[in-house]
Amino acid sequence: MPERPLEEGFIPFRGFRTWYQIVGAGDAPGKLPLLALHGGPGAAHDYLEPLGALADTGRRVIFYDQLGCGKSDKPHRPSLWAVSLFVAEVGAVRQALGLDRIHLLGQSWGGMLAMEYATTEPAGVASLTVASSPASMPQWVEEANRLRADLPREVQETLLKHEAAGTTRIRPTRRQCWCSTGATCAASSRGRTA
Repeated sequence: MPERPLEEGFIPFRGFRTWYQIVGAGDAPGKLPLLALHGGPGAAHDYLEPLGALADTGRRVIFYDQLGCGKSDKPHRPSLWAVSLFVAEVGAVRQALGLDRIHLLGQSWGGMLAMEYATTEPAGVASLTVASSPASMPQWVEEANRLRADLPREVQETLLKHEAAGTTRIRPTRRQCWCSTGATCAASSRGRTA
């Protein structure tokens, strides 16, 4: 099978750079491109790359790493991290790449982002696919709390103690890095960060 055409680059966004990749050279008649939104926080697009095979059917597939993730800039400004920033970034990616009409797919956090973006009623979204994402945060919290109640008593007490003390964040060791979102990522034994 011939190698798929790839285009990569950066889009300026609010003084930072958002990395993108387009798989495929163009769209066949009647085929709209797919814009894929990755999960997180702190994840990147790479686990969605198998979707690039859709380019073999005449449909471009567009990946990007959300600000703070992967190959995009990673500013260390906690005030930036709001859902509205990421919703605006979806629009900026579409505008910069001329994605007037698309199919939109979001996985995990990307699905929640896709739903938030859809509530802005953007023009040109032909379909929305949500994968492994909660459709209702209140219902998700209720279920998470139900599962938490099934944890051993000692674990529940430890969680409550650290939540009350405000010590739920893990400080990075030499073998970890801080993701821009504040979550920790394990580092490999060769010093690369996750």
